Amino acid sequence: MKEGLPVGVGVGLLLSLLFSFEFSRIPMITSTKGFLTMKTKGANHARALLVFLLPLLVLSGCRSGSGVRIGWVGRSVPGVMEARFVRFNGSQYQRVRLEEEDRLSITYSAELDAGKLTVALVAPDKSTVFEAEAKNQEETSEVAITKSGVYRVLIRAEQAKGRFTVTWKRQSD
Repeated sequence: MKEGLPVGVGVGLLLSLLFSFEFSRIPMITSTKGFLTMKTKGANHARALLVFLLPLLVLSGCRSGSGVRIGWVGRSVPGVMEARFVRFNGSQYQRVRLEEEDRLSITYSAELDAGKLTVALVAPDKSTVFEAEAKNQEETSEVAITKSGVYRVLIRAEQAKGRFTVTWKRQSD
C-alpha cells in the first residue's frame, strides 16, 4: 500500500478484495509512482497477505472511541485528552478509577469552526454524572463522586471541525 494511507482504508480495501475474487488467486496492491495498482499473484502470497493484514484488522479496533475522524492528530494520556481535526463525528473516551467521596476537577476547552462538542463523565452503571458543551473558552467543573468504580471521561462530537483539550484531576479527601 502507498505510505500514509489510513488503516481504515487498508482494512476496507482488504475486505472488498477478499470478497470479490476467487481464493485461488490473490490480488496484491502495490504503489507505482504514487498510484495504487493491483496485480494478481499465486496462492503462495495469500499467506503473506493475511499474515501482514490480520494484525491491521486487530489493531484497527484498539482505540477508545468510535465514529469518523478525518485529519485527526491527538494525544490521550492519563489525565489529558486533546486533538485537532478536520472532521470528528463520534466519541473518544478515557477510563479513570474513582473512589466514593472523591472529587474530579474537569477542565475543558474547544476551538470549533463547525459542529458541537460535549464533555461528559459516565459512571460504571452507564449513567451520565456530568455533561457540558465545550465552547470556545476554557471552563472548569468539579464533580462529586458518590460511588467507587471505573468512570469514563467522554468526548462526543457532532460534525465538529477544530480542536479540543480536556484535562482532569482526582481530588481525594
